[in-house]
Amino acid sequence: METAYKTRRELKKTAKQQLRQPGLYGDLIKANIVPWLINVFFAVAMVLVFLQLLQAYGFDNWLRDPDGFIDYYLGHSGNTTARTALQSLLLLWFGAGLNFTALDVTRGKLTRVSPLQALMRTFNSRYFFGLLLLVIVSTMLTAFGTSLFVIPGLMLSLGLAQGEYLYYDGREQDPHFGAMRALVGSWAMMRGFKTDFLLLELSIIGWRLLENVTLHLADLLIEPYLQLVKAAYYDNLRNFIIARAQE
Repeated sequence: METAYKTRRELKKTAKQQLRQPGLYGDLIKANIVPWLINVFFAVAMVLVFLQLLQAYGFDNWLRDPDGFIDYYLGHSGNTTARTALQSLLLLWFGAGLNFTALDVTRGKLTRVSPLQALMRTFNSRYFFGLLLLVIVSTMLTAFGTSLFVIPGLMLSLGLAQGEYLYYDGREQDPHFGAMRALVGSWAMMRGFKTDFLLLELSIIGWRLLENVTLHLADLLIEPYLQLVKAAYYDNLRNFIIARAQE
């Protein structure tokens, strides 16, 4: 029998229902505290740098010459690329652990979550270096595609988006399953589904904007829901593709 491909509305409804399980939402909030603190720290630091440079440049000068302030900011704000890379690196393993936990919740393997275990579950030889390689390669490919034109970069980003989840499933079944296989598998898996995944991302963009507007203070309440939605999308697509191949 063919497995039904769930709509975005159905996936979100399922995620909300899972969050209503006794104690689960609280567990996921606790598990997200460390990534939340990292994001808040970098967001507040960015705002403080902006205000400091605005004061040094002069508010009146900014009103008269906003383009000049942009040049001044870029020249005096330090290496923003390095800060962004550091932030991403700090969040890499914590975020992957939370995503893996969300996938287990989606599959019914967990009804309660140990926050510390969820946060630290990738700090081992099974996942640590493979996740790092996966992110480095996918980032380089996406950056290369973007340097050619925006559309190739977007397509690469969408096509490789399920690599992390595939790496988790692959390592569960085969200890030699590598990051490159996960990325290749993600690209194959997303063939014909990139637009659908983009629409999913656009459908939750309001939550992303709320996180940024609040300097990530709202992340602690929002991220558990978004993690479950993204995990549900992967699991739904994987099950659909497997069922279709078995027909």
